[in-house]
This record gives sequence, C-alpha cells and structure tokens, in this order.
Amino acid sequence: MALPVYNKCCKGGSILLPPYKPPPEPLLNLLTGEDHVLSRHFYNNIRHYNAMFAMTSMGVNVIESINEGQGPYVFKINGQMCHRIGSLIPPSDKRPEYCQLYIFDTDNEVRNRMEIASSNERSFKPNEAIVASLVSMFDTHNPIVQIFRTA
Repeated sequence: MALPVYNKCCKGGSILLPPYKPPPEPLLNLLTGEDHVLSRHFYNNIRHYNAMFAMTSMGVNVIESINEGQGPYVFKINGQMCHRIGSLIPPSDKRPEYCQLYIFDTDNEVRNRMEIASSNERSFKPNEAIVASLVSMFDTHNPIVQIFRTA
C-alpha cells in the first residue's frame, strides 16, 4: 500500500508520515465489507452510528439566514463554539444521553442507545448487533470510555 502524498504540507511528500493503524474489530469488518448486508447498512448510516456514541453535544449559535438563498449549505456560527457535557446522572424523568450512557444503567446500554437513536431519527433503524459490538469495541479500545466506566 502506497503512503499518501500531501502537497500542501510535508514538503510535497518528502516527509513520510506513518500509515494509519487498522481500526479494531468489529469496525474493521464493518468497513471492509466482509458481511455485505451489515457493512452496507453501516456505511449508509455511519453518521447515525457516530452520533449514537457522542459523549457531548455541540453548543453554538448557528446563523441560518445565510442559507435563505440558493447554493450549497453553509455552516456559519456567531460567537464561540463549545461542547456541552451536562450532568453525569440524568434527571429522574429523562432517559440518559451522551456521556450518561457510558456510566448510567450500563446493563441496558444497547437498548437505551437504540431507543434514543430511533426516536431522534425516524428513518434510522439501528442494528442491535452493530450497536452491541461497537459498545464492546469502545470498552476494550477507548481509554476515555474506560475512564467513564469507572466513574
């Protein structure tokens, strides 16, 4: 496999960057297409799966008036952007979300993630096997998740 050449940095390829490490299982299988049905579903919904495992939400004042005309969507913000983390324990009348999912009611984490994803995006139906395997992958390979699990 050839190393990538970056023309705007790295002196036009004279500085060699090491190749990326392959992603851990099951992500590698989902990305390489060994199970064609699951891989196709994952690729078609990759942004939804990414959002399912977000630890924070984005706080920003988006200027939507810039998109009132024709042309491609423009994401313009006013002021500062921040990450909202909120409480680590959800209020008693709300289900857990974001980082709360990593430490609260972990016995039902897969079900909780699937319910939130299904209720937020009606057209997205998460695959339980994919969600469970990604939870396991994060538990094994993500040091931030491991820290949250011990909170």
